[in-house]
Amino acid sequence: MVFDTQRFAQLGRWTGSLRAGDDIWDITPDRWGGSRDRSWGVRPVGEKEPDGIRQDTSSMGGLWNYFPVDFGDHSIVYMLNETNTGERLLEEGVRVWADPDRPTEWLGRPEWDHKTVSGTRLLEGSTITFGDSGVAMRCEPMLANYVAVGTGYGIDADWRHGQYQGPDLVVQHKDWAIEEVSGLGQYGVVDHVCRFTYDDPDRGEQVGFGLYEHGFFGPFAALGLTDRGDTFA
Repeated sequence: MVFDTQRFAQLGRWTGSLRAGDDIWDITPDRWGGSRDRSWGVRPVGEKEPDGIRQDTSSMGGLWNYFPVDFGDHSIVYMLNETNTGERLLEEGVRVWADPDRPTEWLGRPEWDHKTVSGTRLLEGSTITFGDSGVAMRCEPMLANYVAVGTGYGIDADWRHGQYQGPDLVVQHKDWAIEEVSGLGQYGVVDHVCRFTYDDPDRGEQVGFGLYEHGFFGPFAALGLTDRGDTFA
């Protein structure tokens, strides 16, 4: 079992303030949007258990994509875990309308067309096409964030999701320059702020912003990755 989860994803606009170190930003809904993501159940992250029969295998091999996008009066959520053999363990492609009386639409099987960055495990753009609806969503990443480092996804041995830290409160703070973490961070989940567009035959071009999250774990022959340390040609 790799995934057995209930997942809650909420896109919205925010009000308040955001503090990072000595910097504070005033948050207003005209400029600040985002996605909250929560999940419960079995996931291949967190404090490790003994590997057992999976000792020599990746618990989540292949391609991982998660793109929740805010288009204003609707959102599109695309998610995919595709293994090196082409098996899809998880996939989602839905359009959710802000109008609660308008039903959520299944857009169809998502098909990806990714542009890779040579010498890395990064993407520089994508088109995601949903078969049942004809929606072809173009993805233009704007800024990369190497969230696999420092956020509990497993690269930091002393700080994993759900890891017991002892009976007393433990607080950590670390600062890294991008160039310090990008080399290692590209082998985990990488999040980008991204601009998304698609053409609607009735309403013209739709423009949205959201999360462009990708990861490639182990080999993925469809994009030329032959082993866990390989990079794109």
